[in-house]
Amino acid sequence: MNTDVTVRDAMEREFVGVSESDSVRAAAELMFEEDADCIVVLRGNEPVGVVPSRTALGVVLDDADDTSVSEVMVDPEPTVESETALVVAEDRMRSEATPWALVVDEGELVGLLTERDVLMAATLTQEEMRTEGQERTPANRPEFGDADGPPNAETNGGIDSETYSSQSICEVCGSLARTLSNVNGQLVCSDCRDV
Repeated sequence: MNTDVTVRDAMEREFVGVSESDSVRAAAELMFEEDADCIVVLRGNEPVGVVPSRTALGVVLDDADDTSVSEVMVDPEPTVESETALVVAEDRMRSEATPWALVVDEGELVGLLTERDVLMAATLTQEEMRTEGQERTPANRPEFGDADGPPNAETNGGIDSETYSSQSICEVCGSLARTLSNVNGQLVCSDCRDV
């Protein structure tokens, strides 16, 4: 990953926020509507917790309609500064075993960084490195099979270390697939989508 990429470059500036007194059911509905992996719990403008989607789902499945967000939220950690290098934030998220980090700028919450944001930034960074700084637009983006597309073993007589795979990992079965679809907030292969 390019070490020049900062958290600000990859983070989501818009995030879903609720208050401590909101019901988990309402938070889960909002999470579903906004296709969010977690919800930030706010007291005014200050983050006081986070509700992961799995936690909200568990409460909803238990039919606990009267459960408030404050009863199930977890600490709003980790937090990272917006100008932190993305690789540092990724290491921090990995070391704390969390799929998100709250992004702050001078102590004020300015966004949310998720593992999806990190993966997207890594993909875009690889694409930028492959084209050596040429700005990518739909008009000049090569597709696989194009004569100007990425090098491969057939066109250059062997495996090239600059070649990147066009496959992604299914979030359900873990297999590699050329195309993934967003189903209920997860990127899934065609086999898992049909199940």
